Amino acid sequence: MKTRVEWTPQHLRSLRELCATKSAQHIADLTGHTRSSVYAKIHALGLKATKHGELSSSSRYSAWDISMVRQLAADGMRTSLIAIKMEMPTRTVWNVVNGTGRPFG
Repeated sequence: MKTRVEWTPQHLRSLRELCATKSAQHIADLTGHTRSSVYAKIHALGLKATKHGELSSSSRYSAWDISMVRQLAADGMRTSLIAIKMEMPTRTVWNVVNGTGRPFG
């Protein structure tokens, strides 16, 4: 069992900087805390640990792919052709182009 590790100002600074981009386990490994301690501190400080865009664990396409879809649509290419070119489902391309897809990246 791990011994209790106090949250130092450096640990808190790291937590604030990393919680939006890194996993709780990664932060725990860096600071010497447990994963549950990291989650508890994120909650106590009112921070958001939700990942957006390609940082999300459910993301299937990179920020580059999404920006390319948007650029091709802005250039006038049809959604169905973009889907073929980018090897994406047509519905995904439609969602990205019409703003119901990923808002970031």
